Amino acid sequence: MTLTVANRRNVLAMLGAALLTPSVASAQGAAFGDLRVDVAPLRAAGNGVYADWLAQELPRLLEPAFAAHRARGAPTLTARIDSISLGAAQRVQAHNRFGFGGPSFGPDAIDSIEGVALVSAGGRVVATTPLLSTLHQDAGLLPFDLGEQRRRVDALAQSFAYWLPRQMGL
Repeated sequence: MTLTVANRRNVLAMLGAALLTPSVASAQGAAFGDLRVDVAPLRAAGNGVYADWLAQELPRLLEPAFAAHRARGAPTLTARIDSISLGAAQRVQAHNRFGFGGPSFGPDAIDSIEGVALVSAGGRVVATTPLLSTLHQDAGLLPFDLGEQRRRVDALAQSFAYWLPRQMGL
């Protein structure tokens, strides 16, 4: 079967339109019936403590972020967290005006959280939206303090919940 020039142009136009069309999740009328958080990839990577914290914090943060996009019987939105990284404080050489000083911790570290929004209906995934969020955080003088780590993980959860609807075009 041969395609005429006009038919090929139509096919190419339809393909281009399909590629440029936002996913199901980013349509203006998108609605979600259930919001879920999946931290299994973190647990599998040995980040059980961070997974526990995110499983506790993220659902509470996603609820208001998607409140305007909820409807009974609508597809399920699952926020799957694939990785989280708390960066180390940068060491810098501190000097006073006389040139004396020693090593000290820098003011911040770069933390990141990476995941994907999975929209599922009828038992199958119908749309995905990846998200990587990074934050410059004050690493503090005790970067291995559990309370400090919790504060940083909570800040990453807030960032993820803030950016996810925007990344989805909502």
